[in-house]
Amino acid sequence: MVDRCICFSKTFSELKTLAAQHRIRDVAALQTVTEFGRRCGLCKSYVQRMLDTGSTIFPVMAVPLHPFENPELFTELPGDSRRD
Repeated sequence: MVDRCICFSKTFSELKTLAAQHRIRDVAALQTVTEFGRRCGLCKSYVQRMLDTGSTIFPVMAVPLHPFENPELFTELPGDSRRD
C-alpha cells in the first residue's frame, strides 16, 4: 500500500490536512504550500486521487510503459532486411 511521498517523507494524511486548511483541490496548488512530488514524481497521481476521494492509503497503481518499452510501437519497415 502507498501512503506517502517517499522522496519528501510527507504522508498523504499530512497533505490532506494542508489541502483542507488551504482549500486546495489540485496537486500544483498543493505544491505551492509544501514540498512533495518534485523528485521522482510518482506520488502526484496518488495525491490527486487523495484530493478527489479523501482516501490517504492506496494500492500500488500500474505505471504505464514508457514509449520505448512498448513493442507495439516498433514495426518492421518495408525493405528492412536487418534481423536479430
